[in-house]
Amino acid sequence: MACQVLLLGCGDIRNALLTAATLSQRGAKQVAIHLNDVNDVILARAALLLALADGTDPGKAEDVQFLFAVWYCAALSPQHAERLRQAVQKLVQLAADDNVCSSSSGRVDISEGAAGPGGADARGRSGADVGLQQRLLAIWRAWLDGTMTVEEMARDR
Repeated sequence: MACQVLLLGCGDIRNALLTAATLSQRGAKQVAIHLNDVNDVILARAALLLALADGTDPGKAEDVQFLFAVWYCAALSPQHAERLRQAVQKLVQLAADDNVCSSSSGRVDISEGAAGPGGADARGRSGADVGLQQRLLAIWRAWLDGTMTVEEMARDR
């Protein structure tokens, strides 16, 4: 059984993860969750957290601790901060190379669907998809190079 779920105004992705886990427990072999939000920072954070969650081995305490630290802690240990920097860097590289960010077993597709303006680029992406991808890349790069201030992050929450 394959399932597709649309979460409008997704905000925090806990609902998306709970939905995926519940559907998986009920026999879904493939779950596609489409996240929608008016705030690009929310989508950038959701994509990062989904990629991190997908790469987390629940049997490894250090993986689980890292995921929870990124999700809930205001200050990260130096080891967690470096691991997060590497994860964001990988996400930037994957997204810059293609419109799909692949993690260990899943993937995060970056698209705005049919809501954006018409036309497509050489890869078949609409102008809206390319626009969203560029906005998310700008956010992830700002996280990497530290150009986003605390005030900007608070405003975007």
